[in-house]
Amino acid sequence: MVIQHFAALLLFSLPVSVVFGVISKDTPRERVLYGAKSFGLFVGVAVVLGWVMYLAAR
Repeated sequence: MVIQHFAALLLFSLPVSVVFGVISKDTPRERVLYGAKSFGLFVGVAVVLGWVMYLAAR
């Protein structure tokens, strides 16, 4: 079974973001917001860096 890079990114980002949210914030609302924010940043930064590396290699 071969897993695509983007799927691996999502598979890594989700549990790490959940753990970040649980251990860093106090209320459930803050935990969910921080987890969602960190997940979005993980994915967003990885996509942007991927495009930068792609364009730099051309």
